[in-house]
Amino acid sequence: MKRLSIQCAWAVLVLMSLPACEGEKILVANFNGNTIGQAPAQNQEVGTVRVDGLSGNCTVEKINGLTPNWVRVLRPNIPNTVTGLQGTAIQAKGPGEYTFTTTLYIPDGDGVATVQFEPHNQAVQQYTNFLHIDFLADNKVRVNVDPNKTFGSFPRNQPFILQVVLNIQPNGSSADISLSGANATGQMNVTGLINQFAMQFGSIRVWMGFPWVGQFYATNMVLRYKAP
Repeated sequence: MKRLSIQCAWAVLVLMSLPACEGEKILVANFNGNTIGQAPAQNQEVGTVRVDGLSGNCTVEKINGLTPNWVRVLRPNIPNTVTGLQGTAIQAKGPGEYTFTTTLYIPDGDGVATVQFEPHNQAVQQYTNFLHIDFLADNKVRVNVDPNKTFGSFPRNQPFILQVVLNIQPNGSSADISLSGANATGQMNVTGLINQFAMQFGSIRVWMGFPWVGQFYATNMVLRYKAP
């Protein structure tokens, strides 16, 4: 009965995660057809992904009771290492509206999970970004490592959705961040993004870095673009 409830909740969550916006899909990474237990295939449905970190710490996995494939980001207790997956769009589009959605699953007791937004085709070992979203130990969300930009709440051991709508313009860029599904709640508008990098946007990274230890999962990473 518990398994059925999880599957029903997941079905509802999938429906909720379908992007409501129009626009061209420039990145779709859902890891369908990728080999379980192995690193994700570089070529995804739309766009590509690359792995940074020690071998075997970023792999495609299943989660009991949940149907899709997930990428697991695992960071062991090894100093000065990171583990992450960088998804890259088919091209940099420049000014316009971007909508990114992904489904996350963060177990109990694991370290800070991060989703960040980067210039297009940035080297996988380089971590320059203009928007950095942390999922903290107290189940709150923090933006750009600023204690004054903390909001919302996310659940542990359940999938939930992160959506980020970016308005990127030459005279200034902003982001609307929201959480939904499975008891996740909260939203924040962020302005003053580093426009030098926002104007080059085209890569998104899910990762965990030192000193945090643990794992989390992501799937259905979709980025859409709408011209101004």
